[in-house]
Amino acid sequence: MRFLRVNYFLTTTTLAILAILIFFASIIFVFHLTKPKPVKIRADSLESSLPKEDLGALADRTGSNILGTTNKVEIVKEFPARKTAFGYNAIVVNWKESLDEESEVTVQVSTSDEGRIWSGWKNAEKDPDSDGKEPPAEGENFSNLIVAEGNFIKYRLRVLTDPKNEGTVEKIKLIYIDSEESFWEKFWRNLHEKVAVAPNIVKGSFAATTSRKPTDRPNIISRSRWGADPKLMRWGPEYRKIKKMFVHHTVTLNAGSNPAATVRAIYYFHSVVRKWGDIGYNYLADSKGNIYEGRYGGDGVVGGHVYHYNYGSVGVAVIGDYRTAYPTKAAKNALQQIAVWKSTSHGFDPAGRSRFGSPGYEYTFANVTNHGDVGDTECAGKNLNNFVPLLRTLARQMPLEVLALYKNGSLKRVAFSKNRLATDVLRDLRRSSTIALVQPNYIRKQVDFPDDPAVPDDPLFNSQWYLTKIKQDQAWRSSLGSSGVKVAVLDTGVAYENYVDGSGSYSQLPDFGNTSFDSANAYDFVNGDAHANDDNGHGTAVVSIIAASTNNSLANASIAPAVTILPIKVLNKNGFGIDSDIAKGISWATARGARVINFSFGGPENSYILGRRISSAYSKGAVVVAAAGNNSSAKPFYPAATGYVLGVGATRFDNSRAYYSNYGSWIDLFAPGGDTRVDQNRDGKKDGLYLPTISAVGNNYSNFKYLYMSGTSLAASHVSAVAALAASRGVGTNSLIERTLLRSTRDLGRRGVDNIYRYGLLQATLQIP
Repeated sequence: MRFLRVNYFLTTTTLAILAILIFFASIIFVFHLTKPKPVKIRADSLESSLPKEDLGALADRTGSNILGTTNKVEIVKEFPARKTAFGYNAIVVNWKESLDEESEVTVQVSTSDEGRIWSGWKNAEKDPDSDGKEPPAEGENFSNLIVAEGNFIKYRLRVLTDPKNEGTVEKIKLIYIDSEESFWEKFWRNLHEKVAVAPNIVKGSFAATTSRKPTDRPNIISRSRWGADPKLMRWGPEYRKIKKMFVHHTVTLNAGSNPAATVRAIYYFHSVVRKWGDIGYNYLADSKGNIYEGRYGGDGVVGGHVYHYNYGSVGVAVIGDYRTAYPTKAAKNALQQIAVWKSTSHGFDPAGRSRFGSPGYEYTFANVTNHGDVGDTECAGKNLNNFVPLLRTLARQMPLEVLALYKNGSLKRVAFSKNRLATDVLRDLRRSSTIALVQPNYIRKQVDFPDDPAVPDDPLFNSQWYLTKIKQDQAWRSSLGSSGVKVAVLDTGVAYENYVDGSGSYSQLPDFGNTSFDSANAYDFVNGDAHANDDNGHGTAVVSIIAASTNNSLANASIAPAVTILPIKVLNKNGFGIDSDIAKGISWATARGARVINFSFGGPENSYILGRRISSAYSKGAVVVAAAGNNSSAKPFYPAATGYVLGVGATRFDNSRAYYSNYGSWIDLFAPGGDTRVDQNRDGKKDGLYLPTISAVGNNYSNFKYLYMSGTSLAASHVSAVAALAASRGVGTNSLIERTLLRSTRDLGRRGVDNIYRYGLLQATLQIP
């Protein structure tokens, strides 16, 4: 009987598993069977002209003098209504003119379904993206895309000119486009979408979830999903690293019933009518927050959206006309998603400025901007342009989520829909009786090395001038540090182990061969595993200053070679991290006995939640050290400006403030950061700090090279290392360690504690009470 029961159970289970497999196999089969085909776009044109003889006759017969002018008349020529060969949903006007520069030409169109009731006259305004790939030919003009449905068209010409003008308006070409799907195209596309959702075949990002990273790709409607016909494309992809983002608008309907049809019409307009070979924008967003793939080729492909500024930039157009209308909440969220994704994936500061442009057109402007900032155009419309400054700030926050600290101590990422704004969600959550603090989930960035470093000739210790500047050669006589003192480095990870997984291949830096690592407690909060390996190089350089193996005949010496390093990865391979991961990293370091916690990252936003975690770490005995930032600014930079944190600025060889270093009353002290632009000690080498970084090849992060670097990241590492030496020498509490560091400094600038150098330059020869 037991055998029969077991056999029956196995048979039932097998059948259930088989049924499930058949079900999913059927879904996959139907998914591929219903895969939508490209939408066939139809287009035709109506043509006419206004030669100079007709223009002159009209000027004599119908021209009316214009008030306020001495010799100009307005000529109106209306062409007969025409029935089109098929129904259309978009119109473009192309015309050529050879009038004097002061003449003005306006083409107007009117549409009708049945030829009896007509729409009002619509101006065929000149295309605001007319400089997208290259300027049109001399005298040639294109209107923007007019989204309008009908089967009949009439149009008229309005010319403001001198009555004796000898010019012409020729080749007036009215192109009408049908980019709507047929019944069966729509049927199979809808079925495909429904089937795709069932097994989660179509993967999304930045949806209402809290497991996303800044570098994750948003949910984007691919070219195949919106029906791009590859036969229309005449484009060979080119690629550049992205440094800028431009916002555009399409000057079409703001809330059209079929935005995908509008995208297809724009595709035909750009690729065929304008002869650009493909759609100009890299991405488009509609009023519902849907994002459409534009230019073919994927991430980093060169678009055709702003001539002279398209190489190395991403162009994003919001469907609609925002000169009078306002962008929806969903459209704003879509722009934020793209700005976050591109800036963190390509490593540019969305709120920063940089020099950019093709030769002869370079100048310094904002990294996230609108088309009108570099071209003679209103694009992206007044109301969308007004949103761009806020977009720069939002691009430093995780989209569609906020960070909440509950009164029970738990920290959660709270997601919200694309139809809500973060400000609304923050307001509502602050009313909750269970929440102590709520804020945006800010994105922090490693404090970059501000110069392009040069490879040195050799790795001799005598090139490490920065160690003598803090009298480290004398401090070693007292202590090399203690393995019982743990320094937590929250960064891009550390090259501390030999390890291979799905993300890549990692190796230990040779100069870390004798360095003590708390490998058992290392953690990667970016990828959620116990291997905090470095895929960037920043964290490895930081640790090299603190605890690289010394007296091993390799590379360089460190300040506290005998202390223990706790690697904690909170920044991704591009150097970006989010407050939720950083907060977890602080708690992790505190719970595992870190005496010193080093931050070589930051941003301009004050995080109260990070402040709470830092305060907790301090209350449990940790010394917290942070880089002051490389913006050459007195504006506070966080977490360096947060309470209970030692904020550290950078000096160069002559002990003056390095040109890039932030400064101000919120900073505590300075330490060597270097300056690779100069050679003040005249040793034939740039005055940077000679440090290792990772030379990645694909996903292989096992290759290293030594470079001269500079930055406040490196200055902070000096302070963390000397703080660890103080703890190793028995200085008891963190407050006493901090007082010891500050009383041992070398005075710089104005005598005493000033608002530039504060307590002065770090000295490793500690005056221990």
